[in-house]
Amino acid sequence: MAVQLAKWADAYVIGICSGRNVDFVKAPGAEKVIDFTAAAFEEAVDAVAVILDFAGDSTPRRSRSLLKDGGVLVSVAEPPGEQSNDLIVNAVFFVVEPNGEQLGQIVTLIGEGRVKPIVDSVLPLSKGVKALEQVAKGHSRFKIVFRISK
Repeated sequence: MAVQLAKWADAYVIGICSGRNVDFVKAPGAEKVIDFTAAAFEEAVDAVAVILDFAGDSTPRRSRSLLKDGGVLVSVAEPPGEQSNDLIVNAVFFVVEPNGEQLGQIVTLIGEGRVKPIVDSVLPLSKGVKALEQVAKGHSRFKIVFRISK
C-alpha cells in the first residue's frame, strides 16, 4: 500500500526491490523500479527529497547520498543510525501509532477504490502463530487478515 498511498499524495515513486517483485511494485504505480540484485540502486537514482526504507540493514547508510539537502530518510525497518556530517538531511525511525483520523482516511480511500489492499490470506484469530510463521518464512508481500468471529 505504500506505493499506492505515495501516488495518492502525488509523489513520483521509485521502487527498489528484488527481480521477483518488480511487477508487484510497478503495478500500483511506481514510475521507476530498480532490481537491486541487478544494479546498485545508488547508481540508478538521482537525488530525491524523501526515502522510505522498508529493508533496513545497509539500505539507510547507502541511501543517504541520494537525498537532496534538507531531505528526509524515514526508516520503518530499524533506526537509521548516526546522522551524516557531510549532508544536511533528517533521518527518522517511524513506528506506527494508532491514529483514528488517519485510519478513517485510509478506509475512505479503500472504499473509493483509490487504494487496494492486497491480501495474502484470511485466517481466524486462533491461527495467529501460523501467520507469524508465514511472515517469518521470507519477505511478506501481502497483508494477512485475521477474521474475528462474533
